[in-house]
Amino acid sequence: PENNKFYKIYIVAEDKTGNVSVSTIKALSDKSSLVLADSKKPTIDVTTTDNSRTPDYTDGDKLWYSSASGISYKFAVTDMESGIYEVNASVNGETLSKDKNGNNLYKTNRYDLAIRETDKTYTIGVDNTRLSADGSIEIGFGAEDNAGNTSKDKRKIYIDKDNPVISGVLFDTHTDSVAIVPKQYGYFFTKKTDVTVNATDFIGKTSKEGSGVKSVTYSLIPADGS
Repeated sequence: PENNKFYKIYIVAEDKTGNVSVSTIKALSDKSSLVLADSKKPTIDVTTTDNSRTPDYTDGDKLWYSSASGISYKFAVTDMESGIYEVNASVNGETLSKDKNGNNLYKTNRYDLAIRETDKTYTIGVDNTRLSADGSIEIGFGAEDNAGNTSKDKRKIYIDKDNPVISGVLFDTHTDSVAIVPKQYGYFFTKKTDVTVNATDFIGKTSKEGSGVKSVTYSLIPADGS
């Protein structure tokens, strides 16, 4: 049948002696004999809200933030055919019952066309979310219409609140001779010496994820602090 069009379904039964009965299928709630053909999935549109924070750093498709505070998404669902049956959202696998503004995520009685809703919009925030081991937050968005068609979408962001670690300092004169002489007041360099500073940026002690080292700078400060 053609999508988004009402039909009447007739059932004809005939016995072996030629007796015939004709009936129509009726909907459960409104007792109508009209049946709506709907194979189109609900439309989900996810965008950051106007006042949501912008990423502190972007690495390809990875969005990095220094904290989860102030990050929110506008979640809009549209279904112009059978109408919306349910809207759902989750943050790191935890199902939400309300959006950031305290609005209940929509769910109604299936096939009740008398209260058919065709569009719903919510705001989903991630403040105070417990981070995954790699610092990520995954936000899931879903919708189902009254005909049982479903749609899903998701967003994944990363939070890096850990400071980079200076893991080592290497002195190299490119010769075999000693160029650094320890003294009571510190170190004395007798030759031109290259100094290499190693720094890493990982989340926690086991993760291999991190926003990465942006820069390493050094300065020479007189011993008297001037």
